[in-house]
Amino acid sequence: MVAVVFFALAGLGIAASSPLVVSAASRLHTGSPGTAVATVSTTGYFAFLAGPPLIGLLASQSSVRAALLVLPALAAVTALLAGLLRAEKRSVTTRRRSAPHSASQR
Repeated sequence: MVAVVFFALAGLGIAASSPLVVSAASRLHTGSPGTAVATVSTTGYFAFLAGPPLIGLLASQSSVRAALLVLPALAAVTALLAGLLRAEKRSVTTRRRSAPHSASQR
């Protein structure tokens, strides 16, 4: 029962990150925001489809415990990369403020 509660809490935390990632991609991408959203969505669908078989492959080569420990490790990497997005957002905002406005940007 304890595991179910913790999996539910983990799911809530991960579900909140999806809209934030899509929003950050559309803001930080230098091209069309639609292209950035499509790229992030495609990557997410690929992970959704490829993740379970890869976890199963890892479990068959080692153990279920070891295979499932990959998930928190990937979550930690994601959290570290989020800090890079925040730093990138600051530099993009600074560049936009310092850039001269053209007639098409007004």
